[in-house]
Amino acid sequence: MQKIICWDLDETLGIFRYGERTLRYNTKETLEFLSKKNYKHYIASAAVKSYIDDVLRSTEIEKFFSGIFDRDFIKPNLNPKDGKLYSAIAIAENLSQKEIEDRMIVVGNSNHDQPVDVNNLVFIQDARYEDSKSDIVRKIFEKLDNLDNSSFKKAFDKWYKSSDLLIDNFQIKLSYEKNEYNNFLTPKIYFS
Repeated sequence: MQKIICWDLDETLGIFRYGERTLRYNTKETLEFLSKKNYKHYIASAAVKSYIDDVLRSTEIEKFFSGIFDRDFIKPNLNPKDGKLYSAIAIAENLSQKEIEDRMIVVGNSNHDQPVDVNNLVFIQDARYEDSKSDIVRKIFEKLDNLDNSSFKKAFDKWYKSSDLLIDNFQIKLSYEKNEYNNFLTPKIYFS
């Protein structure tokens, strides 16, 4: 059972504004590590596809990604301040609701990346500055795998019930956030 990571691009994987093309420290190593553990990676960005292609190519990380879901799929009619739509990725992967909970996860840097159309899709929000290391994200995946390798949602639930909320001196906050549009719940892992 291959698990799927939906990555935001800007300020999550690096700094790409105004022609700058700088990955977060250890981003390639994190993607390589997770790929070796059989994770499948997608970009889920509100940017246009040509920009995303340019960033992936110029930072030499395009080989890690199985596909790109740009603004036409992720934010077709949403206000930019709303979250993102991830059902297109679930449909492309032919996932049921249970499989989404078990096998799919989102990594972003702000509430604007939070799922709004899929119930119980776990969301990791790395709200630190863009130039910080990506190691903590890798360690969160290791923690989730150790808690329950079969399901992101089950792993989140186990972690949520525990008091172990410190990773590398980062205080991790776990919560369930209700979407105002449809009352869907988002299991959220937050750190800054």
